This record gives sequence, C-alpha cells and structure tokens, in this order.
Amino acid sequence: VHGENNTVIVVNYFIFTILFDLEGVENCNMNTDIVEDDDTDSRHIDNDNQVIQDEDTTDPVYELPRKEQRSLSNTNRRIKNMDLSELQTSLAEINLDNVGARPVLQKRLRQYHKDKKLIANHLSIPLPQYFDYFIVIDVEATCDVDNTNFTHEIIEFPMVIVDSATRMIVDEFQEYCKPVLNPRLTDFCTNLTHIEQEIVDKSDEFPTVLRQAELFLARFHRKPFIRNRGTNRTPMVVVTDGPWDMGRFVRTQCDLSEIPIPKFAENWINIRKIFRNYYKSIETNPNINAMLSDLGLEFEGCEHSGLDDSRNVARILIRMLQDGAVPTINEHQLHNKRTILPTDKLLTKETLARVEPIDIDFEAILGT
Repeated sequence: VHGENNTVIVVNYFIFTILFDLEGVENCNMNTDIVEDDDTDSRHIDNDNQVIQDEDTTDPVYELPRKEQRSLSNTNRRIKNMDLSELQTSLAEINLDNVGARPVLQKRLRQYHKDKKLIANHLSIPLPQYFDYFIVIDVEATCDVDNTNFTHEIIEFPMVIVDSATRMIVDEFQEYCKPVLNPRLTDFCTNLTHIEQEIVDKSDEFPTVLRQAELFLARFHRKPFIRNRGTNRTPMVVVTDGPWDMGRFVRTQCDLSEIPIPKFAENWINIRKIFRNYYKSIETNPNINAMLSDLGLEFEGCEHSGLDDSRNVARILIRMLQDGAVPTINEHQLHNKRTILPTDKLLTKETLARVEPIDIDFEAILGT
C-alpha cells in the first residue's frame, strides 16, 4: 500500500478491528418511549465465526397501530416516573413479582404492558430464543495474593445447563483439575476457593477434564455449537459472569496444555452486559452479588466455589428469561490460535517463548 492517506486508512482499520474483537459487540441503538428493551447485541456469530446481523430483530411493537403506540408510550412515561413503592404496588396488583431494584421493576412492568398490547393486537410474543440450552460456566483457577506475574491454571471446571424453554436448570457438571505449572496451591487460593490440595492432587489434568466436559455436552446435541441456518437457532451457548472465564482462563489454560481452544469458548454471552443493557442498570459492570441484589435475590452457597457461582449466574439468567430477555452472543475470542493471549501478565518466560508473532498483511486486509 502506498501513499500517506492509504497508510492512515490501513492503521485505522486495523485499530478498529482489534477494539471490536477485544471489547465484543454491544447494541448502541437509541431507545424510545415505545421500545426500551434493546437488551443485547442484535448481531450473531455464524458457523465460520463471522458476525452477521440477525434477520428477525425488528420489534413487533412497531406493527401496532399508531394510536396503540402512543398509548404504550404514555404508559412507559408514567412507569419511568414511578418510585419504588408505586412500582411494587402496580406489580402486586397484576400478580407479578415485585421484589427487586427500581430499574428491574420498571422493566418488568413495561414488559407486561408491552406484551398485553401485542396480545390484544394479535401480534406474536414472546420473541424466540436463539439457543435451546445455556451453559453457565464459572471456573476457578490457581491464584496468589499478588497475581501480577502469576500464571493461572484452571482447578475447577463446572457447568450448569439451563433449558431456554422451561427456564429451569436441567443438569450440572463439575470436575477438578490438577495444575501442572504450579502444582502446590497457595494458602490464599485454598482460602478463597475452598479447594484443598488433596482434591487437585487426585484429579485429572485439564485436557482430560475438557474431554469429559465435551462428552457431557454431546448428550444434549451431537453438534451443540453449530447454528441451524434455517431456524437461526443454535443448540447451546456458554454464559459467563464477565469476559474472563473464556477470554482469559480457558484461553491461557489451552495454551499451557498445548491444545486448541474448544468450540464452546470461541463465542459466548457475557451476562453482565446483558443485565446492564436490559434493565438499564446503574452499575456499569455489575458482579454476581450486584445482579442478585437488583433482582431481590441473595447468593446461595459458597462464594468462589465454581459450581455455586455458576448456579447463581444461572438463577440470574433464569430471572431475566422470565422477564422477557432474549440473550445473544456479545463476546468472542479475538483469534482462535492458542498463541494469542489477552494479557502478557499471564505469560511465563517459557510460555512467552512459544508465542508466535502476528504477521499482518495490510494489502490482504484492503484487498489491494
């Protein structure tokens, strides 16, 4: 590529691509008084890991007669001005759950009136889910008081399966893993995760556990992560609390184990983004306890137990499904090569020696 202007175009294109991949895709559509529930990214990932636009993201509320749209708009304005007590009273009068923070109750009441309008006008509800099952994963990894130069290895790998149709937990998987790089757990790690040394000592290493997990998922579908282009549905998708479980821990572990990143870790749903966007949460990056609190729920079990954390994320997801949320993929790996890691803070000298440099072909990017 020649010329100053062309160089600027190439650099800007490349920077945009990196930021797009690292941050994931978020829906930036402006809300109106009629539609206030653009909860997730309306893009989807196809079988070749390409981001495509879903064909059926048009909200049926726009098919309402203008008179009904104005009526719904006025209702939403009234709900927006209600205080917590008024919201709780209004929800109780229509026999809906009235426990939770104000943004959650506002969303719940708006959704009720929206659905009521759609039903009265013979318009289809609810919006179909894109996935048959949600796989909630919250791994636990080796750690220390100062993680600056500490390489994390997965020591607990749990999965909680939520059926999108019944909105119930239908199965669970849990295995512990034996760390190799730092086989002795630190006191900090044991106190945090409640995982004892003897548990990991008698466990299989990560590649074996991963194979067991994949066989477990195969019980639900032979090809659980391949989207049916006819129905636009995918059998299964991973849900995590934030980007780290797949984007950092699984990715780093696969690099250390010298195995490819599993199919389920290529694209996933970050429930923090879904929650924040759906309920218009004040929290910019709500953690598990913050989301539970907003929903009027409390943490059940032991915090930093991978299985208990996964169960609680599943509870959040189920409550969102009950409130009408339609989660879509909003995170994906930057690159499906185990030599590209999200942060150099996780690399040891030995691992860094195996990292291959990125060869960027700018002419290929621009098609020149």
